[in-house]
Amino acid sequence: MEVFYEEIVKFLKVGTYPEPDGVSSAKRWNFRRKVSRYFLGEDNTLYKVASCKICLMTATIPKSTKKLQPIQPPSRTWKHLGMDLICDLPVSSEVFKHILVTVCYLSKFVVVRPLKRKPSEEVIQNLQDIYATMGLPDIIQHDKGPEFTSSASDIRT
Repeated sequence: MEVFYEEIVKFLKVGTYPEPDGVSSAKRWNFRRKVSRYFLGEDNTLYKVASCKICLMTATIPKSTKKLQPIQPPSRTWKHLGMDLICDLPVSSEVFKHILVTVCYLSKFVVVRPLKRKPSEEVIQNLQDIYATMGLPDIIQHDKGPEFTSSASDIRT
């Protein structure tokens, strides 16, 4: 069925389907689906929903189709770590503005280090101190922030 401008305007103004009542429900549903892409402006001009800022801001966000992948529990402590930076905190008396958080996925043991600056060199120095104390992990999981992905943070073994 070809949807015409006049039919859409009539449906949006009056709320009635432009064809007689004997039309199949599938045809009516298809028409309503096509009409839902449009709205009438205050001047009775037909607009596409995709061009309306308010429609785009209030539209429902489609759900992700990707399935979550469970993380297998590690076989030993300190084998699989998660780490992140908590940034832009109020400045402490020692002028620390960031916190490096490292968590063991098996034991849930947390190591927290305050940082004065965020560059990767300071993060690397603190990670080296942590690894010297706790040992090297097999897997490190992080949010791929620049302080973790810079070329300076490549640790060669």
